[in-house]
Amino acid sequence: MYETRYSITVFPKEGETQIQIEVVPDTGDVCLTLFSPETDKNDVKKYKQIITLTSDMDVKTIIDALRWARLKSLEQQGFKVIT
Repeated sequence: MYETRYSITVFPKEGETQIQIEVVPDTGDVCLTLFSPETDKNDVKKYKQIITLTSDMDVKTIIDALRWARLKSLEQQGFKVIT
């Protein structure tokens, strides 16, 4: 079903979270799945959220928003940001 997958683990205040990014071969849709480290009784990771993006503009908007947030966060922490 999915051929292209990228997986990262992040550590937000809410707790350890694994993010899987998958591309559907037939459609090119981008699926973001957020998992918690908790598992159910069958030792299967519980997912928090699945988002399927069908538009390149949606993917680009998320990337741009995260770039903006990163710069603002660094500025708030006292770093000099050069763009």
